[in-house]
Amino acid sequence: MSKSIPLDSDNFDLLVRPQDLPRIDEVLRANGYMEVDREGYKVLYRKLAHGDDHIALHLHTKVAWYGIEFLDSTRIWESYVKKKVDGVIMGFINRNIMS
Repeated sequence: MSKSIPLDSDNFDLLVRPQDLPRIDEVLRANGYMEVDREGYKVLYRKLAHGDDHIALHLHTKVAWYGIEFLDSTRIWESYVKKKVDGVIMGFINRNIMS
Protein backbone atom coordinates (compact mmCIF):
# COMPACT_ATOMS: atom_id res chain seq x y z
CA MET A 1 0.00 0.00 0.00
CA SER A 2 1.18 3.46 -0.80
CA LYS A 3 2.46 5.64 2.02
CA SER A 4 0.90 8.60 0.15
CA ILE A 5 -2.62 7.42 0.97
CA PRO A 6 -3.46 8.10 4.61
CA LEU A 7 -5.30 5.26 6.35
CA ASP A 8 -7.14 5.77 9.60
CA SER A 9 -8.43 2.21 9.93
CA ASP A 10 -7.39 -1.33 9.10
CA ASN A 11 -9.22 -1.30 5.76
CA PHE A 12 -9.28 0.50 2.45
CA ASP A 13 -12.68 1.30 0.93
CA LEU A 14 -13.10 1.09 -2.83
CA LEU A 15 -16.15 1.81 -4.96
CA VAL A 16 -16.46 -0.75 -7.74
CA ARG A 17 -19.03 -1.44 -10.42
CA PRO A 18 -21.16 -4.51 -9.60
CA GLN A 19 -20.38 -6.11 -12.97
CA ASP A 20 -16.65 -5.92 -12.16
CA LEU A 21 -16.89 -7.90 -8.89
CA PRO A 22 -16.27 -11.36 -10.44
CA ARG A 23 -13.04 -10.21 -12.13
CA ILE A 24 -11.88 -8.31 -9.05
CA ASP A 25 -12.54 -11.40 -6.93
CA GLU A 26 -10.44 -13.45 -9.35
CA VAL A 27 -7.52 -11.00 -9.18
CA LEU A 28 -7.64 -10.66 -5.40
CA ARG A 29 -7.77 -14.43 -4.83
CA ALA A 30 -4.84 -14.89 -7.23
CA ASN A 31 -2.91 -12.47 -4.99
CA GLY A 32 -3.71 -14.22 -1.72
CA TYR A 33 -6.82 -12.34 -0.60
CA MET A 34 -9.88 -14.20 0.68
CA GLU A 35 -13.47 -13.02 0.97
CA VAL A 36 -14.35 -12.95 4.67
CA ASP A 37 -17.65 -11.07 4.79
CA ARG A 38 -20.43 -9.93 2.48
CA GLU A 39 -23.28 -7.61 3.39
CA GLY A 40 -25.63 -5.49 1.34
CA TYR A 41 -23.44 -3.50 -1.02
CA LYS A 42 -20.06 -4.46 0.46
CA VAL A 43 -17.59 -7.35 0.24
CA LEU A 44 -14.64 -7.57 2.66
CA TYR A 45 -11.36 -9.21 1.66
CA ARG A 46 -8.33 -9.92 3.84
CA LYS A 47 -4.89 -11.29 3.14
CA LEU A 48 -2.81 -13.23 5.63
CA ALA A 49 0.76 -14.06 4.68
CA HIS A 50 3.68 -15.21 6.81
CA GLY A 51 1.69 -14.48 9.96
CA ASP A 52 1.00 -10.88 8.92
CA ASP A 53 -2.46 -9.45 8.42
CA HIS A 54 -2.31 -7.19 5.36
CA ILE A 55 -4.66 -4.31 4.69
CA ALA A 56 -8.28 -5.37 4.39
CA LEU A 57 -10.19 -4.25 1.30
CA HIS A 58 -13.85 -3.23 1.40
CA LEU A 59 -15.33 -3.34 -2.09
CA HIS A 60 -18.49 -1.25 -2.20
CA THR A 61 -20.94 -1.30 -5.10
CA LYS A 62 -22.81 1.67 -3.61
CA VAL A 63 -21.90 4.36 -1.12
CA ALA A 64 -24.25 2.98 1.49
CA TRP A 65 -24.42 2.16 5.15
CA TYR A 66 -26.72 -0.56 6.44
CA GLY A 67 -28.28 -0.76 2.97
CA ILE A 68 -29.12 2.94 2.71
CA GLU A 69 -27.40 4.69 -0.19
CA PHE A 70 -26.32 8.20 0.82
CA LEU A 71 -24.40 9.24 -2.31
CA ASP A 72 -25.76 8.42 -5.76
CA SER A 73 -23.30 5.94 -7.29
CA THR A 74 -24.33 6.90 -10.82
CA ARG A 75 -23.34 10.52 -10.16
CA ILE A 76 -20.03 9.40 -8.67
CA TRP A 77 -19.14 7.34 -11.76
CA GLU A 78 -20.15 10.21 -14.06
CA SER A 79 -17.99 12.82 -12.30
CA TYR A 80 -15.11 11.13 -10.47
CA VAL A 81 -11.69 12.79 -10.63
CA LYS A 82 -8.54 10.96 -11.72
CA LYS A 83 -5.32 11.66 -9.84
CA LYS A 84 -1.89 10.09 -9.99
CA VAL A 85 -0.68 8.68 -6.66
CA ASP A 86 2.83 7.25 -6.61
CA GLY A 87 2.70 6.76 -10.38
CA VAL A 88 -0.69 5.00 -10.38
CA ILE A 89 -3.82 6.70 -11.73
CA MET A 90 -6.67 6.44 -9.24
CA GLY A 91 -10.24 7.72 -9.20
CA PHE A 92 -11.57 9.88 -6.38
CA ILE A 93 -15.05 11.19 -5.61
CA ASN A 94 -15.57 14.66 -7.04
CA ARG A 95 -16.25 16.84 -3.98
CA ASN A 96 -18.73 18.93 -5.97
CA ILE A 97 -21.36 16.17 -5.88
CA MET A 98 -21.44 16.25 -2.08
CA SER A 99 -22.74 19.83 -1.89
